[in-house]
Amino acid sequence: MLTVTDTTLPASASTVAHLEDYIRRGGFRPGDRLPSERAFSELLGFSRTAVREAVKQLNQKGLVRSSVGRGLFVQERSSGAVAASLDTVLHLEGGTIGDVFEMRHVLGTAAARYAATRATPEDLTAMRLPLEEMLHHYRLPGVLSRAGHAFQLALAHASHNPLLVALTEPVMDLMDRTRPHTPLRGGPSERGALDHQHIYDAIIARDPAAAAAAMEDHLRYYESRLAANFPDWRTLPVPPAHR
Repeated sequence: MLTVTDTTLPASASTVAHLEDYIRRGGFRPGDRLPSERAFSELLGFSRTAVREAVKQLNQKGLVRSSVGRGLFVQERSSGAVAASLDTVLHLEGGTIGDVFEMRHVLGTAAARYAATRATPEDLTAMRLPLEEMLHHYRLPGVLSRAGHAFQLALAHASHNPLLVALTEPVMDLMDRTRPHTPLRGGPSERGALDHQHIYDAIIARDPAAAAAAMEDHLRYYESRLAANFPDWRTLPVPPAHR
């Protein structure tokens, strides 16, 4: 753990930068308890008021969290801050459902490609459980969207790229947000479940190209159904988040 005797901390940095540097280089893991504000004040040589303000800013950045009566902790990985940023961009730039799907293509094919070479037995189990639910119960309302979401997140985790995971979660949430506004005629189809089987089979076979192609095929199929129901779906605005 770092201490105030560590001379590598930049002397000209702000309180926020000092504190963030201490946490990032101190070997802390998500969920670890951090020193108290008083201890940080003594360790880093800043006033408690400055440390308190720094903690507030790091909380907003998603790096730390305060728990009343328990102390200060390294934040468990969360897509909340990323989701808020994406919402802001979509609002300011007039983002559309088409923009969300383009990101879905980029992230989904990348996750499939990496998972085909990096997935562990535990990752495969995490994907297989929602896959089996889709294959057996796809006709039930909500199963394909819910289990498909779980499969895609498990796939992202199987890429073992934390940045890809951090982006995939909010993009999947954005896609889920659009579904009630773009209902598909005919309801859920077996094709949706089988597409996930093809992705899974390619990952089992350790074939990155086939896994990425299977993902791309699945997303293009879903888009073709959207186009049949909503010809201008790509230009539709993303529905706002419920607050």
